[in-house]
Amino acid sequence: MDTIDFFRSGLTKQQTRATLGLFNWNLALRGVFDATCAGTTIIFVSYALALGIPAEKMGFVTTAVSAACILQILSISVSRRVPNKKRLVVVLSLIEPLLMIAAVLVVPFLPAVLRLYVLSIAAFVAAAALHLSRPLTEEWVASAIPAGLRGRYLGRRIQVLSIVIIVTTLLSTFLAQRLDKTRPVLLGMVLAVGGIFGLLAALPLRRATMPAVTASNRVRSSDLLRVWRHREYSRYVLGVLAYNAPFLLAVPYYQVFNLKVLGLPEGAVGLIAAGYFLCKILATFVWAPIVKRLSPRRILFMLSPAYVLFFCLFPLSSVMGTWAIVFAWLLIGCCDAAYLVAAGAALYEAIPTSAGRPAFFVVYNLVLLGASGICALISVPLLGALKNAHLQIGPMNLGQFHIFYLLIAGMMLPALFGSALLAGKRAITQPASPQSTTAEPADQPCAA
Repeated sequence: MDTIDFFRSGLTKQQTRATLGLFNWNLALRGVFDATCAGTTIIFVSYALALGIPAEKMGFVTTAVSAACILQILSISVSRRVPNKKRLVVVLSLIEPLLMIAAVLVVPFLPAVLRLYVLSIAAFVAAAALHLSRPLTEEWVASAIPAGLRGRYLGRRIQVLSIVIIVTTLLSTFLAQRLDKTRPVLLGMVLAVGGIFGLLAALPLRRATMPAVTASNRVRSSDLLRVWRHREYSRYVLGVLAYNAPFLLAVPYYQVFNLKVLGLPEGAVGLIAAGYFLCKILATFVWAPIVKRLSPRRILFMLSPAYVLFFCLFPLSSVMGTWAIVFAWLLIGCCDAAYLVAAGAALYEAIPTSAGRPAFFVVYNLVLLGASGICALISVPLLGALKNAHLQIGPMNLGQFHIFYLLIAGMMLPALFGSALLAGKRAITQPASPQSTTAEPADQPCAA
């Protein structure tokens, strides 16, 4: 560890090690919550379908969660007025799972006509608590990680999170498969248990040390416009947005496709998800020597054909069966390992060190999460228009969701040019200068 790195954070060597360890505990416990209660998980989708919510309207819940990202603008004003920023992060981290626990236990007792709306509102309010603290939390992580440890630490976090999600997904799908689908209150209780882990995730943050640069940070609303003056950053955001747009349309319906189109039991879906994350863990070691030599642009160009094939395998499942989807997720697990490291490294290389640094995270999150909500909202009428559609291509008899993913495969082709906006001259693991920062890895394109 370089001495200047500790000087920049203001933490001692012991404080840095302890804080990074506590961040990993937070990530692991939070991973259980996200793998259980996020709006696109198998257990949440099963819960929503058991409530009687139509499959094609699941995009409304995703939109509600994504729309809450607008609260990150308000977070700038809130963080400037709250003297104890660490306490603010901890309190908001507790509010989100508490609201989710209350919602999933109460909604099954409401009239059927209100369930979708109440669930969407609850998801929005819970996500709002997260987004009020998110820029500050990201700045906290950014300031605490020494530059010399970035690649190794971010890679380790990907591995830890993947293992947690594998175990959680297998356990939750095992329960979902055995619970009575006509009694959503039972599925709600499983989600509530996931919410308890969300509460526990806030506890490690109480013991972590917040660097003085984060605790004293003062970001102004005007900084949200100034970030676009940084050419490398603005190109990065627009490039990632263009590349991810097709995935943002698809994400809300992965599990709907598995359950409704393929008719898979929840346990089988859990095994597929476990295979995806296992491939991602193993591929992290394989990609490590490759990404050292390549720029983010080259990495994305290399991955592009696999992502196009990924979407094509959904309509191909009409003739290949479940094995097409199994292959799709194993393939994409190997690719996402490279994407997450490349996109994460490119992001913190694109953000300069400045007093308004959290503004860069706010804008990035607003653009990506806002686009996620808009795309999810667009997918609802698109699927509605395809409800009675049928298409025969050779031996493939394609229905509503097959055609939906075939269209997304077509959208992926022009989206690939978004990678041209990313840095193309330097390797992504080039040692960072004292002027660079760090961030959590980007969570797209197709992360389950």
